[in-house]
Amino acid sequence: MDQQTFLRLAKRELGVSYPQLAAQIGVSPRTTEKWSLGDQSIDHRAMPLIAIKFISRLLEEKKRTQVLAGDRGTAEAVDAIVSHVSREKYLDALDTFDALQRSANTLVPMTVARDKPRYFRSLSEKNAWSDEEELRNARRASKKSARTR
Repeated sequence: MDQQTFLRLAKRELGVSYPQLAAQIGVSPRTTEKWSLGDQSIDHRAMPLIAIKFISRLLEEKKRTQVLAGDRGTAEAVDAIVSHVSREKYLDALDTFDALQRSANTLVPMTVARDKPRYFRSLSEKNAWSDEEELRNARRASKKSARTR
């Protein structure tokens, strides 16, 4: 991910403008403007690693507040932005996703269709099979809820 895209996405997720982002990381607004320019521009400047890490830290704080608020979608979007910048954050995001997937499977086991054909001859055959599978899953869910009452 280039720094122009990184800054644009970070600004969007943090809900701030470029001058506000500049104030948060302690640089002049003109500096963030130069960082946000494309590589082909004469005024383009490479963003130092410390600025990338600081913006990543701001995004991590945003992610933490979103997770606590229960907004998993926004937290995952923020995590995706940060993971594109840093290899360590990328590997950490994969570990977090695996842990979340395991805990979700523990709470609600994924239903795997054991009798699903490897292929369907037509779209109508596939739709008919899907309808039957939904009906089986609904019956299975209603039996479980009737047992818990």
